[in-house]
Amino acid sequence: MTDTVYFIVDDGKITGKVYGSGAPSVQEGQTAILVSDFAESAVGSAPAWPRLKRNALLASSDWTQLGDVALSSDEVSSVKTYREALRNLPSSSTDPMNVAWPVAPACV
Repeated sequence: MTDTVYFIVDDGKITGKVYGSGAPSVQEGQTAILVSDFAESAVGSAPAWPRLKRNALLASSDWTQLGDVALSSDEVSSVKTYREALRNLPSSSTDPMNVAWPVAPACV
C-alpha cells in the first residue's frame, strides 16, 4: 500500500509534509492538503494554485471534444460549460485552499 502525502498548512503557509494511509490529524488552525493537488507548492511557502488538478480535470474530458463522439446537444452544452469553468480558474476562485471546483456532467 502506498502512503498518501499531505502538506500541513498553518496560518497560510506550508509548514511541513506528512505521509500516511489516511488524512492526518492536525492541530487547531492547521489544514492538511494533498501534495498531489498542490504539486507546485513547497514547504515554507503559501500553497500555490492547484493548476495540475485543473489540468487533469480538463484532460479527463478531452475525449468529449473529438468529432466522432456521440453526445446529445444537451451533453455538448454541459461539457462546454464545465470545461469553460475549469479554464476560468483561478480567476474565478483566487483562494487555493477553497477552490469552487465545477461539477463534471454525468457524461464525463
